[in-house]
Amino acid sequence: MSLNLTFTDTFVNTDFNNDGINNNTLNDYFGSLSGTMSFSPFALFGSFNGGTFSGSQFGLETNKSGSDNAFVASAADGDSITYSFFSNPSHTLYGELDSLDLGVGLDKSGPEWSTDSSMLGINGLSEFINDGRDDAGNVIARTTGNNDVHNIVWGLMHGDTSALATVMSDAGVDLNGAITTAGTVSYAAAAEAADMMELAA
Repeated sequence: MSLNLTFTDTFVNTDFNNDGINNNTLNDYFGSLSGTMSFSPFALFGSFNGGTFSGSQFGLETNKSGSDNAFVASAADGDSITYSFFSNPSHTLYGELDSLDLGVGLDKSGPEWSTDSSMLGINGLSEFINDGRDDAGNVIARTTGNNDVHNIVWGLMHGDTSALATVMSDAGVDLNGAITTAGTVSYAAAAEAADMMELAA
């Protein structure tokens, strides 16, 4: 499996850092989310595609004035993303997160949610992160800092992309490389890359 990043024409043609040049980097985009993503706790109700606090997708549009940034987090096929609410460990997100759609506006009109205008699509995350559960199947508390799903999704809810950026950087993504063309770029998972190197030897 690979980590696949899909950059849209909208991403390429948006000046995220307002420098007058559309030579966007991922860090430029991530920086633009800081301070523009916010949410009301009541927004958690109705944010799961399929249930109250669990579903195949979790989608949220900011309630920050002057911004319509949004994202949709999708679980791997057959799995779900769940918010523990008051169950122990409380207020923790977990599940096999596999893809993210980052953009503006939130479209919940169909069976599959999406942003109204996608900037960046990320697929294959489940091969690079844990699912928020330990080897025994217990949910990893958010307070430990070791729950990848919670760190990424909860971070995005607050405009904090540091957890996502770390995963991408560890996968070999150049966060400061200029993105000048729309399209998809793939990065092999560590085990797959090692197998490819062994075959090439």
